[in-house]
Amino acid sequence: MTVGATWDVELVAAWGKAMGEEFYFKGSNVQLGPGLCVARVPRNGRNFEYLSGEDPYLGEIMAKPLIEGIQSNGVIANAKHWVNNNQETNRRGETDSVDERTRFEMYYPPFAGAIAGNVGSFMCSYNLIQEEGLNQKGNWSCENNATLRTDLQARFAGATEVPADYIAWVMSDWGATHSTSIKRGLDQEMPGGGSMGAPLIAAVESGEIPLSFVDASVLRILTPMCVTRLSRCARTRARASSLSLSLSSLPQLNDFHTTFQTSHSSPPTMTLSCALNQFELMYVGTSSVSSRTTTTG
Repeated sequence: MTVGATWDVELVAAWGKAMGEEFYFKGSNVQLGPGLCVARVPRNGRNFEYLSGEDPYLGEIMAKPLIEGIQSNGVIANAKHWVNNNQETNRRGETDSVDERTRFEMYYPPFAGAIAGNVGSFMCSYNLIQEEGLNQKGNWSCENNATLRTDLQARFAGATEVPADYIAWVMSDWGATHSTSIKRGLDQEMPGGGSMGAPLIAAVESGEIPLSFVDASVLRILTPMCVTRLSRCARTRARASSLSLSLSSLPQLNDFHTTFQTSHSSPPTMTLSCALNQFELMYVGTSSVSSRTTTTG
């Protein structure tokens, strides 16, 4: 919040770069931040870590350079907490009643700024969200079809100001998964797999959940990983060059190719290929193939 209060775009970019560098040298792939929720409850115990303060426009303007600074180091940023997680009291069971217009005008802009910065991941929150009407209990944030699939993954992904190569995945806050909700927009359960592990495999094998949802989820997760891996490779090569190291001693930095295979009799295979200036991702399932190739500058 202190950095946000400066309204200094160059400062927030430098701050993001410094944080990303710290996480890079710690060996992290993902930084679980920044926090972008708008301060609506003065006594919220986590207002200090949210960039936006009380101003959604400020959050939107500052989020983009912050995300770009973090991810310039080959570390994936994580925009949190999506969404309406504006108080800590009873956060694991309280319902937020927010209509569509208010969500878009007050609560979404900081996250829109993160998307403009090509953020690689989001974290969904503990609370329930009542998206319409005043007498509903609401749906958990990590299985809320309106806020995840409709707003975040469809409406924002198709907006004109969003980068053409934007793609990001959604992970749950720790223990915030309540069902096998991949069809509602959740890609990764944290920290375990009680709902998105064996239950997801069983649901796919029974036909309850089409494999196409798994394909799409795999694409959302691995694409940011590959893009930031490219950045990390390039950065490490640059550091090796500055230290007069022989790049031939670092062959793993030139490219990498990984194949993941399950133990099923008809195994889906996931292949991820990366080089310094392009990558191709392919997931071959029992019913479909998803492929994406991107060239970076």
